[in-house]
Amino acid sequence: MKDRFASLLQRSPFLRHVLAVSGSTFAVQAISLAVAPITSRLYAPADHGLLALFNACFSLLSILATLRYETALPLARDDTEATHLLLLSGGLMVLMTALVSVACATMGTSLAAGIAHDSRFLTYLWFLPLGLLLLTSFNILAAWAVRAQAFGALSKVRILQSLGGSSASIGLGLTHAGVVGLIAGTVVASLLGLRSLAVLAWRALRHEAQHISWAGLQATARRHYRFPLYNSWAQLINAASLQLPVFALTAAFGAAATGYFSLTQRLLLLPTLLISGAITPVFYSRARQAQADGSLAAFAERVLQGISGVNVFFVVFVALFGEPLFTLVFGAQWTRSGTYAAAMAPWLLLNFMVTPLATLPLVFHRQGTDLLFHALLLTCRCGTLWLGMHYGDDLTTVAAFSLGSAVFMLVYLRWLLQLVGARMAPALWRVARELAVASVLLGGCRALLEWSDGNWWATGSALLPALAYGAWRALRPLQAVLKG
Repeated sequence: MKDRFASLLQRSPFLRHVLAVSGSTFAVQAISLAVAPITSRLYAPADHGLLALFNACFSLLSILATLRYETALPLARDDTEATHLLLLSGGLMVLMTALVSVACATMGTSLAAGIAHDSRFLTYLWFLPLGLLLLTSFNILAAWAVRAQAFGALSKVRILQSLGGSSASIGLGLTHAGVVGLIAGTVVASLLGLRSLAVLAWRALRHEAQHISWAGLQATARRHYRFPLYNSWAQLINAASLQLPVFALTAAFGAAATGYFSLTQRLLLLPTLLISGAITPVFYSRARQAQADGSLAAFAERVLQGISGVNVFFVVFVALFGEPLFTLVFGAQWTRSGTYAAAMAPWLLLNFMVTPLATLPLVFHRQGTDLLFHALLLTCRCGTLWLGMHYGDDLTTVAAFSLGSAVFMLVYLRWLLQLVGARMAPALWRVARELAVASVLLGGCRALLEWSDGNWWATGSALLPALAYGAWRALRPLQAVLKG
């Protein structure tokens, strides 16, 4: 088996790159999970809710900061064009950071009231420009690393960031720093590892220095005009639609509800981050080559077939055992998060399948249509959140958001597959089969827990084999993807 695996690694650059990304992603999430039971007891749900607000602001502003020019780095024709893209992204980032700093200085009170409806937010508002500068710098340098296929270096940086950020949050939490400890941990994480990534970019800048010119910057900006004109707005709308629950739950039900939502989302997104998200940059890096040799349709369908249903057992498990699981691991104050899990399951099942293929519009230069889809998704999510807020409680609001997102993700997935001529039915049938198997096995375990009056020893004896079987069913089809 060892010899076969080594031979497979040698034959498949795709597998090597996926393992580099997924290995670091696994380590990062393992660190996050290890410290979560600690930070959930050091910080209140409302503190985590305010952190979610800051992260929402970071994600929105970072898109505007570069107008998504850094996303074009893996597609640049040569190093000279890539260098111009790097400088263009960096210049726009500095400009946006300056504008945000001025806004915080002149309109701080109004911004804090409009974003958080919490007076504490004003105290920490100056973290916004600092965090924006560091986060955007990392995004630009990470895109350069993807272009250079330096997945190993990028993986090491992400692990370092996770360790440093988590240590800072725990250390400040022990001093009862409050929400500032969580925000400072995010800022510290963005700072760590920037130097090692900057070295990769600096080498190219020195080598291409004689070819850098103002005319070259202008020509590069015009050539990749679709990124600021279409992709930046598409990603901004997509990020806004993802962060809508954060702002809506805070405004309607308070920061604690936002904290419950953010913790549940982090846990349920684990399969996406570990598997689907790890495949995404490698898929994007390989997609242009596959398009050139006419194999993109087969490649995309093989990836979709391999990842379909992978996260089903995990999502069903968290949905059925949410309340006792969150209470046991994170503490009694997080029981409400467990009730959110079942409501969020439909959205996260579909999101897992869509994530790698969402880069296809960039390959086909279909950013205009992609922008339209994201605008419609934002409209759909606004409507479902409004219905939930006006006719129900926080749980109803989360459920409406999830169901509307799942339906729209299905439509979006269909369009992405049409771009390459791939089929969707086989993937959906596999998801249906996995749902049926998971519901029977894990549903029986949940019933056993109820019938045994909460006896976890009896339940665990049935649950562990069921989860092991689910892991085997999930990982077996990934072999076809990893051989790519």
